[in-house]
Amino acid sequence: MPETEDASGSFEPIPLQTRIFVPPAAPYQPHCWVETIVGRIIAPLISKYSISEFWFSRYGQDKNGSSQDTDLTKIPSHFESSGSWRSVRFRLWLSPHHQQAFESDLFDRVKDANCAIADLRVYDPFSDLAKTSLCGGEFSDARRHQRKDIVRDFLCATSRLFIHMLEGPNHLGEFELEKNPDRANCPDEATFQYVHHLFCNLTEVPLSVSVPVPGIGTSMYPAPSSTGIVSVRVRF
Repeated sequence: MPETEDASGSFEPIPLQTRIFVPPAAPYQPHCWVETIVGRIIAPLISKYSISEFWFSRYGQDKNGSSQDTDLTKIPSHFESSGSWRSVRFRLWLSPHHQQAFESDLFDRVKDANCAIADLRVYDPFSDLAKTSLCGGEFSDARRHQRKDIVRDFLCATSRLFIHMLEGPNHLGEFELEKNPDRANCPDEATFQYVHHLFCNLTEVPLSVSVPVPGIGTSMYPAPSSTGIVSVRVRF
């Protein structure tokens, strides 16, 4: 992708992406494997290269899903567990002047963490962040370019908050999100519970769960045989 020079004479950041795969082994336990990847690999890189725009997301996918934007043949076969590969997609906007050093650093950190990646490639934020699922209404290029930037900023802010909540590593090399015993975050003591409340309060996002009719049960009193499914709105 060619470098693009802006009005000030400097070069615009290039959107890049990679997928960081983890083995089915410690310290990548089910409750903290993403936190540990972010704490050991992503957060240090963000800080070292002063990356201002980035985001990451978690996936547990089969072979077809995991091969969508990576060369799975470059990922060790023992990373597969029960037909699934766990990975974190990492998207970032990086100055072209830092790309060579960043890529070398990324591969070294991934290797040191006993993880794996196939490559670092160009990312297309317009196709990803302004697709139909993220942009309703008028689907013009002009409006999609606006939406792309807004969604990117939203995902970046969420990722920054995630990093700010990280604690670790502990004696096992694991990172976890902070515990927050405030009553608004009980019983799970997760600060993101109240962040989720604020998001739902602000947006009134429709969210429902499917409940079997005539009802749910407990281990002592199991639910009667279901005669159907009803949708029940969740309140936040």
